Amino acid sequence: MPSKKSDYILGSEDFELARLGYQHRMFSEETYQSWRDANFRFGQHLLDLGCGPGYASQELAQMVGPTGKITAIDSSEKYINFIQQQISSSKQNIEPQLSDLTSLTLADNKFDGAFSRMLMIFLKDPEILVKKIYKTLKPGASFVSMDFAGYYPYFSLSPNGKIFSKVVQAISQSFNQSGLDIHAQKKMPEFMSNAGFQVTKITPILKIAKPGQHLWDWAPTLFTTFIPKLIELGLLTSDDEQNFWQEWHKHAEIKSSYYLTPLLITVIGTKN
Repeated sequence: MPSKKSDYILGSEDFELARLGYQHRMFSEETYQSWRDANFRFGQHLLDLGCGPGYASQELAQMVGPTGKITAIDSSEKYINFIQQQISSSKQNIEPQLSDLTSLTLADNKFDGAFSRMLMIFLKDPEILVKKIYKTLKPGASFVSMDFAGYYPYFSLSPNGKIFSKVVQAISQSFNQSGLDIHAQKKMPEFMSNAGFQVTKITPILKIAKPGQHLWDWAPTLFTTFIPKLIELGLLTSDDEQNFWQEWHKHAEIKSSYYLTPLLITVIGTKN
């Protein structure tokens, strides 16, 4: 999630905070399955890196219970403040920490598990963080990394979503322009192995959304925020934005329409 000084193009405005909540719900089933696969359980002290507004942190806190603890770290002050407001009423055992993820210092052999979601593609050198995670985990503990592994050409609209495709390609260009690797998650098994992890599971996730389904509504929440940013970067024009929404609304009325989500990959590594 974003940093005060990060290249996270979507920022931390109120709409993005709400969008992340919607996105969390859309991928909650896959997220929970990854936690089960990593054997996250009651009483553990888990690390949630790039926690954003803490939607996953709060559910992890329920999983570990009152005897467990979640250390939730993000570099957005707004998101950390949001978590603090939430836990003040829920009294969940979550410790929010504001920290720059690129220069994060963690104690050795401290945590029973670690989780990150939609984080690594926003770091210029994610492998450095993976090595830090390895050191901070106890022997036998697992790290779950869930991230999009690429937008174009996976993220696509059918039939014949030409402007949709143009916007998705512009998203990829925005990462390149920021010096980020939008395909970094594809390298996560290598990063984990180099750090010392035994990679225990790799799961690709690709969903289909049709008009009228909850997942169909996820894409426009993303583009509502992303397209103006892409225009600011000179990667799209105002005409592109207008043409995109005309195309989108047209497809919403076609019964045979669907879109494929970006490729999401979950990688789980265990510390020997």
